Amino acid sequence: MIQSQLDDIILSIKADHGPLGSALTNALQLGTRKVISLNRRNVAIGHLLNILNKYDAFEEDVTFASKIEFISHDSNTVALTLTIGSETEVIASTSASNIDYIIDTFVALFNATHSPQYIAFKFENIMYVYSYDVAATFTDLVSFATTSTSSIEASVTNLQNDQSEILDLWNPITSDDLCRLIKLTRALISTNC
Repeated sequence: MIQSQLDDIILSIKADHGPLGSALTNALQLGTRKVISLNRRNVAIGHLLNILNKYDAFEEDVTFASKIEFISHDSNTVALTLTIGSETEVIASTSASNIDYIIDTFVALFNATHSPQYIAFKFENIMYVYSYDVAATFTDLVSFATTSTSSIEASVTNLQNDQSEILDLWNPITSDDLCRLIKLTRALISTNC
């Protein structure tokens, strides 16, 4: 999900929330028993909107996304090469057991100016790379090479069909939870006032 889509959903919910506020106001003026129920729904919707507003979505449509999991088998000194699409970065010499250094270095190298532009970040022993650049595509190949086949390996997963994995790292709720919260908020609004 991209931020503009989420913003549109939130605006739609806020617009649909208006009649509930009117019903609450009318119930307060009339002194009916509906006040408690309407107020609880109104407060719940307010809290749900706060959660939706704090969700970090992608800025634009993602054109490329992959995760690269690094696994070290020993501490041999190796030279490493990582290629994404047409961009290749090299770490000349390091210990294969120094996964943090390897990932931090590749993250810094791929976050530098490239064409297409990539955005990389580290989570544990995984490097995530994605792009909004239209020159990057999900068909871009990712390859990893080392001078020693037994020292370190990288497992590459194309995230074309599961970009939510990245969003789930950024947010305290999962993408599935976000969808459920949107449905719940709409259900609370649509219940007869």
